[in-house]
Amino acid sequence: MRILILVLAYLVYAWFWGRIGFHLLLWHRAAGQFRRYRPPRGPVSLCVYARAAGQLALLGRLFRVDPALWIGSWTFHFSFFFVILRHLRYFMNPLPGCIVDIQRCGLLAGYVLPLSVLYLAVVRISRREKYVSRYNFFILSLVFSICVTGLLMTFFFRPDIVAVKDFVFGMLVFQPGLLPGSVLFVVHFLLVLILASFLPTHIFTAPFITLEARRREEELEAVMHDE
Repeated sequence: MRILILVLAYLVYAWFWGRIGFHLLLWHRAAGQFRRYRPPRGPVSLCVYARAAGQLALLGRLFRVDPALWIGSWTFHFSFFFVILRHLRYFMNPLPGCIVDIQRCGLLAGYVLPLSVLYLAVVRISRREKYVSRYNFFILSLVFSICVTGLLMTFFFRPDIVAVKDFVFGMLVFQPGLLPGSVLFVVHFLLVLILASFLPTHIFTAPFITLEARRREEELEAVMHDE
């Protein structure tokens, strides 16, 4: 069982970064073709970076389209981010002070995340003609299942944290320890692997795409101003 899980984990790890690299390559080629036909007018200004960062952090476009969906999406992404930060304690040794400081926030985000998933599911069902897809519900179901198994381990079926960190950190440095003797942890870990396999790559390519979009807007505004 341990060997099978390790093989699956490393395959998912390679697949995950391979997908990201492939999509970044596609973006780079598309951006290069655009600049070939419309060379940039100069270096990217700080305003462009600021607008792109604000767009990513606040999901401004979604807010203008549907404020109800924006509430759930922003809460989902914000809490998901802090949950990931909290879990870095299993991958890092020694643990940086900043990660220690956000542990309480990460724990609170772990309570908020499943509620945001339920909220998004309700909103998407109510807007059936626009936002519902099997893929969206599949991802939401995975995240909710991960949240439930994580909360069960937090309150009722606590695994050996030392064994969990030894296994996860050891796997990261290609010296995996023994598989923790918790069935719930194994289920939780396998669900995370499935999520990593199907996680939308736009989460990672969005900064580059958004920055490119802001740069094109700035170039268009400059052209219109010159004319």
